[in-house]
Amino acid sequence: MIKNNVGLIVKLYVNHIALAIYGLLMAIIGMFIGARNGGTQAFTYIFGAVAVVLYLCILYVNFWELGAKDKIKIDGGRMKFSPFNGLLISLVANVPTVLFGLLGFASRLAPSSEALEVCRIIYHYYNGTYISFLGALSDVFSPIYVLTILPGLLVSFGSYVLGAKGFKCIFPEPKKQQEQHTK
Repeated sequence: MIKNNVGLIVKLYVNHIALAIYGLLMAIIGMFIGARNGGTQAFTYIFGAVAVVLYLCILYVNFWELGAKDKIKIDGGRMKFSPFNGLLISLVANVPTVLFGLLGFASRLAPSSEALEVCRIIYHYYNGTYISFLGALSDVFSPIYVLTILPGLLVSFGSYVLGAKGFKCIFPEPKKQQEQHTK
């Protein structure tokens, strides 16, 4: 199954890096606007939430499409339904996130290690989508480094199951396709 979805996994890596850059830019914009408006952090969190929602929407669409493609195979008897296919593919695509997250968490437990501190910094940039929240939360709750993978895994799992079960995507179809379906 992983072999058949290498293209999707590569696409997810590319999307992750692009959205990390987007998240970093959103955090910078939020900090800049916050500094201009009395030093409030609210803008940083608002812009960070927008980055996270965009990331989760992109995951949703990718895994819903995968589930919808697998539905055809399931209905034709060429594949058995396994609700964990989306979750497994998402885990494979998030191997760097998990590794850097574990090392980032370890850097909080052993703060004197320079190598672990470098891994924590890499984690912050690799997961730039969540950077607006990581600074404040990582000081209070170190396991956040590992837990940032959970929203993506839950969305991947849920959207794959929805696609494989034939539920419509939450996003409307483009008008061109809607017109073709009505004819």
